[in-house]
Amino acid sequence: VGLVRVAAELYTDWLWFEHLGHGSILATRLATQALLFGLVGGASLGLFQLNVAIARRVAARQERAATNDDEALWVFLARLNARLDDVPRAQWPHAAVAATGLAFAAAFGFWGAAQWETALRLLHAVPFQTLEPLFGRDAGFYVVTMPALRALVGWLALLLLATGAGVVATYLIATIYALRLSFGDTARAFDRRAWLHLAALGAGLLLMVAGGHQLARADLVFATSARAADVPLSGYADAVVQAPAYSVMTVAALVAASSLVLAGWRRQGAPALWAMAAYLVVTAIAMLSPRLVQAFLVNPNGPDFERPYIERLIAATRHSYGLAQVGERIMPAADEPPRIDMQTLTQLPLWDHLALRDALNQLQAFRPYYGFLDVDLDRYEGPNGGRAVTVAARELRPDAVPSRTWVATHLQYTHGYGLTMAAASGVLDDGSPRLLIRDLPPRGEAPVERPEIYYGEAPLPYAIVKASGSDLDPPRGDEDLARRYEGRGIGIGNWPTKLAFAVRFADPNLLLSSALGDGSELLYHRQIAQRVTRLAPFLKLDPDPYLVLADGRLYWIVDAYTTTPDYPLAYRRPFSAVEGRPTGPDREPINYIRNSVKAIVDAYEGSVRLFVADPTDPLLATYRRIYPDLLEPLEAMAPELRAHLRYPQQLFSIQADILGRFHVQDPTAFYYGDDVWQIAREKLEARVSTRPHYVLMPLPGEPHGELLLTQPFSPFSQTNDKHNLAGLLIARSDPPHAGELILQRYPRDRLVSGPFQVELRIDQDPSIAAQFGLWQRSGLLVMRSNLLTLPIGPTPLYVESVYLQRGLRPTIPELRRVILATGDRVVMESTVPAALARLTGQNLAETPASAGAPTESAVAQLTRAIRERLVTAQDALAAGDRGRYADELAGLEADLKRLEEL
Repeated sequence: VGLVRVAAELYTDWLWFEHLGHGSILATRLATQALLFGLVGGASLGLFQLNVAIARRVAARQERAATNDDEALWVFLARLNARLDDVPRAQWPHAAVAATGLAFAAAFGFWGAAQWETALRLLHAVPFQTLEPLFGRDAGFYVVTMPALRALVGWLALLLLATGAGVVATYLIATIYALRLSFGDTARAFDRRAWLHLAALGAGLLLMVAGGHQLARADLVFATSARAADVPLSGYADAVVQAPAYSVMTVAALVAASSLVLAGWRRQGAPALWAMAAYLVVTAIAMLSPRLVQAFLVNPNGPDFERPYIERLIAATRHSYGLAQVGERIMPAADEPPRIDMQTLTQLPLWDHLALRDALNQLQAFRPYYGFLDVDLDRYEGPNGGRAVTVAARELRPDAVPSRTWVATHLQYTHGYGLTMAAASGVLDDGSPRLLIRDLPPRGEAPVERPEIYYGEAPLPYAIVKASGSDLDPPRGDEDLARRYEGRGIGIGNWPTKLAFAVRFADPNLLLSSALGDGSELLYHRQIAQRVTRLAPFLKLDPDPYLVLADGRLYWIVDAYTTTPDYPLAYRRPFSAVEGRPTGPDREPINYIRNSVKAIVDAYEGSVRLFVADPTDPLLATYRRIYPDLLEPLEAMAPELRAHLRYPQQLFSIQADILGRFHVQDPTAFYYGDDVWQIAREKLEARVSTRPHYVLMPLPGEPHGELLLTQPFSPFSQTNDKHNLAGLLIARSDPPHAGELILQRYPRDRLVSGPFQVELRIDQDPSIAAQFGLWQRSGLLVMRSNLLTLPIGPTPLYVESVYLQRGLRPTIPELRRVILATGDRVVMESTVPAALARLTGQNLAETPASAGAPTESAVAQLTRAIRERLVTAQDALAAGDRGRYADELAGLEADLKRLEEL
């Protein structure tokens, strides 16, 4: 049964790769696995059986070694053994040894096949052209060659152990079972050839131990015995003491191996015992010496010994994480708030992704089996140039389909439908988002010719298309209409293919259903992350793919990374983590990362194209040699898609975490942990780390807006009580500056408020607190967005949106207020222009030319607005609309306060 399932999976995998046009990828992998299985398994079997055959031959000839009366019994029993060989049951122990060897060989063969990627990387390796300073080797040696050497030494060591066990068993069988000797007599039954044989195997094992010492010596570039400000370090003791110690241990192991062979030749155990004892003593001294040097010489003298090694750590880490070219700006101290141009804020993303997702699920899902899983910010061309929009895919929710039958799951409810696009800064009078593309079928400012989403972020079961009663669409009104799938799937019209998929999915309905015809096709691996990973398993994927509308079709863009944990001298951290702490399923450590690939997945037909985003990455160059037809140059990507590429959030988060410590490049300051940063905190329901956010705006001094990604820092404190702003990391996504990083440093001797301090000011502002209290007493739930940190000058501008929810979830968040803060000023208004006017000290009557006494028209205008609000509030109260009533009362309070200021 197992073999049938394996065969079915191999066949269906082949169909899937061929369907994507990359059958050569699977062929390369399978051919390499088969070759390694044959080589490793065959070599293992050959070495094992050769040594067992030698042992049997030596044991069969041992009777010739009997030369005195004390061994007459041995001669007699040896001759008797010739007769016992004719008895079938006397042969089963040897057969058992042979079968055990065959099992070992098969196990080693499967293990060897699992090393297929290591072998391919070794055969197609591209040098990194970067020498590590400890041993002067290219970084590629540690990334590519060392894993292969570790695998080789480990395999040979285990093989020698298994072979030695088989040889010992063979000698024992010959002396105890066949010759009927007692266990105590076996030693004299072993002649010099037998002892020499065993000694040679033991010496081979010691050679592997010596090889292991050399690998451990090379691994000192990853040593963690020393520490600098809690950062593991390959330091002075490793380079000056531990490296020579491993060389001494290697020589000692070689001497012990030679002594063991000599002892076997002479049948004298004393030299071997002395050599092994000396090896153990040398090993103990060699392992203890670096620790003593570290404890009694290095640690008491601070950074004096570690300075050059800290410099290496900083340089290697900044290079391996792509931080060597970070531009730095020292922000001057500012006593006055920065000048803010309203044009800078026209594209502010006021809609938090969680609030907008909840709103869309209530306003735009339309069917219970549709849902919006995520919302992403992007930029599209509008009537007045580039504008920030939020895009969300209306995906299928398999757990919410109205029927759980096989037909409903696999033939009818097979795909999502369309998208919503909203202006990132747009809000309607009722607090809902201003939608640019909406409804079913999608309508709005841009045409969507292929709205079906067969491939998405959510895990989806396999789907059958081009079958009777398949492909249910809800294009209009209350009717569910069938629209035939026009893409390309895997044909399942013939019985062998149906049978293979039925075995793979353990689903006999594929064989029994009458809905399947000759032209029916099957779609599987429909989660985009799974799809890309199956095609290119050497890539790690960003957890946040995003949907793009281009030429009327929907595409997913996935940022993909080449990573390794083996870059020499660089700091390691988990791939999926916040501030170095694992947060997701992918906890594999890395110390090198490049956003080297951009993957494009067609949401309708599932085609996958991989484009080279970083042609300078040597790790990717290795894989391009392995799979020459898999990766395309970035220039081959359609310009409509290339316009939506962005700096990936996962890479940015990793780099920000690394910069928290490695922005300090002075080794002495680094050693003492001076000026260490952490990801700034903000106060929501609890104290949490801020998240990076995309924003479309111009940098100070730049004429045009661009897509930026920002992450604020605050000083690190063991008590976690320092929350001023220490730095701001900015990533740029648009040409000609795409991929650039800018680190803004803020004065250490002046207070620049950080996000957590701004949140405290918001909580403590009397007018804001009063407004929140009024809403809450009216039965409304107040929800605040994540705080945005915008680089507008010497001090940043903070932006936070305020949403109201009526009653318990599920409900529709309504955007009702915007909070702006800079320096020590915090304001909350209904719109960004109104908030900016208050923040900059302007009132309704002010003009750029004059800020004198208020004019009569301003007072009259405000009075009229108060009357209108009062009427609206009374109407809302009469209609029972408590939320609207509370909003108008809040507006009245703000208008009255503004009237007092006039």
